[in-house]
Amino acid sequence: MRRLLFVALQIGLALLLTEAALHLLRRHHDGFHRLLYLPGEPIDYERFETLEELIESSILGFRPNTPHSGFVLSSRSLRTPEYEVAKRPGTYRVVVLGDSFAFASGGIPHGWHWPVLLGRRLERRRSQPVEVVNLGIPATGPGFQRRMWQLEGSRLAPDLVLQAFYVGNDFRDDVGDNAPVAAAPDAADRLARISLTFRAARALYLLRGLEPDALPGAAGRAHETPRERGGYELLEYREEYDPNRAQVAPEFYAQVVARRMEICLPENRDAFARRLERVAATITALRSEVAAVGARFVVALVPDEYQVDPRVRRAAAERAGRSVEDYDLEAPQRLLSRRLVAAGVEVIDLLPAFRRVGTERRLYRPRDTHWNPVGARLAAGTLARTLEPRVAEPTTPE
Repeated sequence: MRRLLFVALQIGLALLLTEAALHLLRRHHDGFHRLLYLPGEPIDYERFETLEELIESSILGFRPNTPHSGFVLSSRSLRTPEYEVAKRPGTYRVVVLGDSFAFASGGIPHGWHWPVLLGRRLERRRSQPVEVVNLGIPATGPGFQRRMWQLEGSRLAPDLVLQAFYVGNDFRDDVGDNAPVAAAPDAADRLARISLTFRAARALYLLRGLEPDALPGAAGRAHETPRERGGYELLEYREEYDPNRAQVAPEFYAQVVARRMEICLPENRDAFARRLERVAATITALRSEVAAVGARFVVALVPDEYQVDPRVRRAAAERAGRSVEDYDLEAPQRLLSRRLVAAGVEVIDLLPAFRRVGTERRLYRPRDTHWNPVGARLAAGTLARTLEPRVAEPTTPE
């Protein structure tokens, strides 16, 4: 018994030291910062007083003038061309807020990305110069994006502020609720909330789902030696980018999608409603702040792949031991739109267009969640036609 007690004490001490080390490494090491990321972990964004501090709090913690997804980040650590705070006379300025769909849509080359394409289409429709400033940061939600607006977007005198809201995880990211929407979160989820040691072990285990060749080469790595300047595309990255390259194993992706689909189950409606109210309150407050500077504010609802591709939702439902008919697949957009429109927020729902075109063409990169170039063109065209319905354009991607 004494030996067993001694071993137990040794194990306990090792776990305590590991936990303390992970807390320290999390603050000072980018790799551990990403490894220990937990969606929905509550963060007080008001404590960040500068754009640099806010971006460093994100999962990737970008650095100025470093390559990421085929683009050398700007001096402000953003995946957008360098810009002046003062808007050029006669220019229509668009500020884009959002998560990975706004940032890079899973690594799509910058010139093929939907905010860039949207700017070109709006320029043709408005017959004036259009400047798009992309303030998107991956793995963030409405709370982060509102603070991004307060610290940076509000200084830029925009004419239009477009928030891309991804229904797949923006109901969960940064709303202070990192449990699944299901009424009974499992023990692993509870333990991940309180133990960084367990969180790290689980993250390493989940990385098994990555396909061996999922990541592009050097031009796409998150951090490289900073360059003298930033804000421009690495054209060689286009040769590396493969829109048909699957990112994770089929079984793992079905598991991930099944978790996202939980918000569409009627038995989880009450838990989802509480999360929806927090999200809607944040977006409504953001809308008031944007209106105060005289800009137009629009929320674009980004559909999840399971809402568009029947094969994806069928595999996820089977992985969860359910039938597709168990899910109310339109509930996220329907309920959020109703709440936002009632509060005076302008909403563009991309789901109908994606369902219409998605019956004939693949719009998402395989097992990656994000749009491929075809999906990006469809999003840009749909948004442009809705925002500026003045010039006739094809209803299908170019």
